[in-house]
Amino acid sequence: GSIVVDGSFKAYVTAVGDAAVLSQIKKMVQDAQSEKPPVQQLADKISAIFVPTVVAIALITVFASYFLADISFGAALLRGIAVLVIACPCAMGLATPAAVAVGLGRAARTGILFRNAKSLELFKNIRQVVFDKTGTLTTGNFSLERVWLNPDATIDEATFQQYAFSLEKYSNHPIAKCVAAAFKSKTDVRWQKVEEVKGVGMFATDAAGNQWAATNYKYVTALTTDASFNV
Repeated sequence: GSIVVDGSFKAYVTAVGDAAVLSQIKKMVQDAQSEKPPVQQLADKISAIFVPTVVAIALITVFASYFLADISFGAALLRGIAVLVIACPCAMGLATPAAVAVGLGRAARTGILFRNAKSLELFKNIRQVVFDKTGTLTTGNFSLERVWLNPDATIDEATFQQYAFSLEKYSNHPIAKCVAAAFKSKTDVRWQKVEEVKGVGMFATDAAGNQWAATNYKYVTALTTDASFNV
């Protein structure tokens, strides 16, 4: 997707409702959760034989204990229950679908969508993954590690931070947001004019007519030979 940070645009809608991409993605996730992967299909086949067999053995245990071992019916019933508890036939039929549903749900919450449940099972065989870094592995939220002020600067660091914040707070660029958050000041500068040039930086004029810029190093060095610039 995209975010409009300046100006406006006209959009032509080609699909709405269930035909929209978002609805199709939602349906894909729902279908994946309801689909049985191969391991679950195998578990269901085994359970179809295993569960009746365990129940039959438990019943045989109850009747054999009561009629042949000459013990009370309560004690015989406890032996049958013990067989069911130890064999636990429900686990085979419930563990796999529960694990698949939880796995698909957790993945969906983090933005990972599986087209079908089979893909989740095959995921264990993956050895290499190629990611689109921006927006996938990174969030675009930067943090300022340190501030380096030019030794020949004509302003102190506090003033530098004040002007940097006053410029960058008007920009939606990720780096500008980082600088504005790090240098947030209650006494920001009142500009007569503020302008953002896409791909270049922020430019402003203060009340005295002085021009200020928050931009990249390459752009500033092309403007002046004075090495005492700060912002």
